[in-house]
Order: sequence, then structure tokens, then C-alpha cells
Amino acid sequence: MCHKNILKLIGCCLDTQIPIFIFESAVYGTLDEHNHNPRELHFEPLLWTHRLRIAMEVANSLAYLHVRFSRPILFSGIKPSGILLDENYVAKLFDFSQSKSIPEGESRVNVKYLKGALGYIAPEYMEALVHNEKCDVYNFGGLLLLLLTGKRVHDLARGTKDESVLSGYVKKHSENNRLFEIVGPIIVGDDQGLCPEKEQQLQDFKELALR
Repeated sequence: MCHKNILKLIGCCLDTQIPIFIFESAVYGTLDEHNHNPRELHFEPLLWTHRLRIAMEVANSLAYLHVRFSRPILFSGIKPSGILLDENYVAKLFDFSQSKSIPEGESRVNVKYLKGALGYIAPEYMEALVHNEKCDVYNFGGLLLLLLTGKRVHDLARGTKDESVLSGYVKKHSENNRLFEIVGPIIVGDDQGLCPEKEQQLQDFKELALR
């Protein structure tokens, strides 16, 4: 694979008991760490411009996996802890341990078990244990909501098994014209503030995430 938003494998050694893989450097932590513990880890906060670019880069990498190969590759398990950032905040997908190719002539794959965070697994998989490109898109929508709110899914899901808890949280506030109450405080308080242009971007971002 050769894509700027997929962590590049430089080399590997399969002669050891545990295989060793060498990847390009992306030492600026995961998206999860930047979104929730930036000060503790001495990272700069993710501004709205960073979040928009990260969303675009992850979308581009998924499109590459879905259409670049004769057999579409399903990433299967997009979540903030599976996205690394480099020193320029460029997003890098990594950990393809759950990825699968769709067999020739098929439109989906059967998966007995898919490890993922609550709220990131698509209903299609939960109901029928099948996975396709739409499931990756659903995962991506959950990632957009996280970028918008700064909320961890499992923080909202404590005491419940509701897989759509984050989208429900956003819909509830949006329907009551309270969307900006749940936008991440870093977004509201960054250099741009809540100017009309940014307000429209946030609304559009929310609509895209909930499709």
C-alpha cells in the first residue's frame, strides 16, 4: 500500500517467534490521546482546522482501500486509538489486524467477531455478522462525531449497551437547537471563536456524520 495517510511499513522480520514490523515514524501520539489528554501528554490542543483535515485524510485513506484494489479492503474497526498523528498533525491509519478483502464476486464478508469500541460498530454487523464498505462508513461517522464533540463513546455509554449512544446524544441536542452546547470546548475557544463561517461548518459536519 502506498498512501500518505496509511502508516508505511518499512520492513519486517518473520524469523522470530513474534514477528517484528518496522513502520515509518509517527511519534505524535494517537488521535484518542490528542482528543482527550493533550495537556497531560504535553500535546497542543486539536483546533478545528486540524480536526477538519484529519477527517478529510481518514476519508481519503478509506476511499483508497475501498476502490484502489480489485478486491476492496475493509479496514474494519476505525477508532481514534487506531489513528496516529505525525508532527504535522497528518493522520495515519494503522493496525490492519482486523482488515479483510471482499472475495471476488461478493459484496460483503462474514465475520464471526469484530473487536471495536462501543458506538463504532455498524448495525448491519451487529444484526447479521456481515461486513462491507458501508460498515467502514458507519465507523467513520462515529469518528466525525467524536471530532465534533470531543466525547469518548464509552463515557456516554456507561450503564448501557446502546451502540448508537453518541449519535443519539448529538441528535438530541441538535433537535433542541443546542448543538453548540456539545461542541468540544477547544473548538469553541480556539483562535477563530464561533464565527458564522465556523458555525455553518459545524452544522454541515454534524449532518455528514449523522447520515
